[in-house]
Parts: sequence; structure tokens; C-alpha cells
Amino acid sequence: MSGPNSPPRISGYLDALSQAIHKKLQRALANSSQRRNLLQELFADIALEVDDRAKGNLILIVK
Repeated sequence: MSGPNSPPRISGYLDALSQAIHKKLQRALANSSQRRNLLQELFADIALEVDDRAKGNLILIVK
């Protein structure tokens, strides 16, 4: 049985994350009037994702 951070699960997560990023970048490239807002949204989403993952890692280290 695989653990919660098994490679296939992480790989699937990273694939989905990459697809979401690619989709938002394509929207920003296609829509020059909304480009700034879309890129700000994308970077905010990435920052929140990194922050959540960092918190999870810190909790594991402390335990």
C-alpha cells in the first residue's frame, strides 16, 4: 500500500498543478487587456500553494 506522499500521487498532483499554471498563462497571453490581473492571480495562487506546502513540511519536521 502507498503512503500519502507516494511518488505516483505527487506526480499526479504536479501534473495537475502544471496544467493549471499553463492554462492561466495561456489566458494571460491571449487577453492583453486582462494580462496584468491574470498574472497577479496566477502568482498569488502559486504563493498560496507554496505557503501551504511549506506549512505542511514544517509540521512534519516539528513532529
